[in-house]
Amino acid sequence: MISIKSTFVNFNHIFQSKKKIKSDPKEINLFSKINNNITNNTKLTMLYEQLIQGLKSWEYNPFVQTEQEIIYKFQSMFLYYDLYNELNINVDRLYEFLIMVKDSYHKNPYHNLIHAFDVTQTLFCYLANMKMDQYFSKFEIFVLLISSLSHDLSHPGVSNNFLIQTSNELAKQYNQISVLENHHISTMYKLLHKSKVISHFTPKQKKLFKYLSSNAIFATDLCNHNSIVERLQSKLNSDQCNIWSSLADKSLLIDVLVHTCDISNVAKPFQVSKEWTMLISNEFIQQAHMEKKIGIPLSYNFDDHDSTNSEEILKKSAVNSVNFINTFCEPLLQLISRAFPETTPVLDYIEINKLNWYEIIE
Repeated sequence: MISIKSTFVNFNHIFQSKKKIKSDPKEINLFSKINNNITNNTKLTMLYEQLIQGLKSWEYNPFVQTEQEIIYKFQSMFLYYDLYNELNINVDRLYEFLIMVKDSYHKNPYHNLIHAFDVTQTLFCYLANMKMDQYFSKFEIFVLLISSLSHDLSHPGVSNNFLIQTSNELAKQYNQISVLENHHISTMYKLLHKSKVISHFTPKQKKLFKYLSSNAIFATDLCNHNSIVERLQSKLNSDQCNIWSSLADKSLLIDVLVHTCDISNVAKPFQVSKEWTMLISNEFIQQAHMEKKIGIPLSYNFDDHDSTNSEEILKKSAVNSVNFINTFCEPLLQLISRAFPETTPVLDYIEINKLNWYEIIE
């Protein structure tokens, strides 16, 4: 973990550098305190540790933060793993990258910057709280953090199927295969190139970053869910089930983690999970409105008229959430808990949430 001295130096640099780039004027108390106390090593460290403890929690609430706070919190994760020093990451370049990431996320109901950071914070919880960081190098943790935050960059708020059905240019560009995921990966590379965050990496490091990060983002395509589960199942059934040292093993574990974090909001405390469920329902309804207007089949069990019936939306959302848990999330989390027992408590949240959704359905 990062030293107190390094924490002070890097936080000082972060708060000096952030003034050079236009940012959200709103700041939360914690970061205001940090900014006002960058000359007080002890107080700064206490505030930093307070921040990290919150980010480690499975019960973290992603809906009570500004965009600027998200940037600071992501930087704090880098500090926690000492990635600035270990990988020689330039603070100003990373900050510029994060500003561009923020600006590249659209104001969709669900697929937005808050979702991207929620996935990243969930990843941080798995790494730092559930001790999965022991399986990764600092370089691989860098890949995980960047991939998680970037996994939905420039998301248009509609599905792959919608883009294909409407002959969207992105669907043509990527031959109707993982259209959105290809777009997110391409956008991530453009922002990394523009900000020069990894320009100092060796050719070998750049190649490895591209391989691991691309696979991780492709893993967020639900069409690849069964393949990921099968790969994990095969690994756990092998005589090497406790060894995660080869490149293939690391790539699999990175894919599993990023995909799991992407679908884990159904396993968060119910009020947070419910809010995410209603947001994705809202996005589905918006897509249904477009599909109805164009005259193509509806992709989900929502019609655009549902937007006026909140009780009907809630019940359909409850059904969707339970189906999603049973089909995707719970089986995957059970497999992960088998391999990594520290993650088992997450399954308790799943059971509580299902009971709450069943009450709404009935």
